Amino acid sequence: PGTGFIAQIDNRQGETVVVDVEIARVATGETATVQLELPPRAMGEIGPGNGWAFASGDTLKVSGPGDRYHALTLRVP
Repeated sequence: PGTGFIAQIDNRQGETVVVDVEIARVATGETATVQLELPPRAMGEIGPGNGWAFASGDTLKVSGPGDRYHALTLRVP
């Protein structure tokens, strides 16, 4: 077991989706970008196993390829 929060991203479609996740820790200026390939109807995770232990105040921007998907920005409470 690691420390910190994890982000779970759920692909509910019947096809594989590749998403880019831009992560920022505003308090320190640290950033990271993780690309996840999500198989059909599967969930991917980002957290300590990917080298990032989320903390309160971190932001995530999830975006998919092209104009088909809208970017979603979230902040860890």
